[in-house]
Order: sequence, then structure tokens, then C-alpha cells
Amino acid sequence: MNEEAASFIRLYECECNDTKAKISFASGKEFYETDMLENIKERLDPVNGKTIELEFKPFEIKTILVKK
Repeated sequence: MNEEAASFIRLYECECNDTKAKISFASGKEFYETDMLENIKERLDPVNGKTIELEFKPFEIKTILVKK
């Protein structure tokens, strides 16, 4: 059985603002946005291979899957 190494990261906007965020990772090959149950919604294309850019609405929660 071959299990993939992966991490989930949950982020939220807490100041009632539209917000943009850039998150850089030291490692990771594939990045996905998932729903709250961690089902993949869409693949995220990193900038420079390791940085993802996200946009948040007020109080929005996002879950990111990072496959290594």
C-alpha cells in the first residue's frame, strides 16, 4: 500500500474584509483547495513553484491540501 505524504492547512479571514494572501512553502509539489470535508474542489497553480495566492471574502474559511 503506497500512501502519499500530504498536509491540510485551514485558513480564515477574521477582520470582515476582502483579503488577498500569498503563502510560500518550503516543500510541496501539488496544491489543491478543498471543501470543509477535505474533498478536492480545484487545483491551485503555484507562482514560482512554491507560492500560492488566495482571495478571501469576509469571514471566509479555506482549506488547502499540500501534497509532497
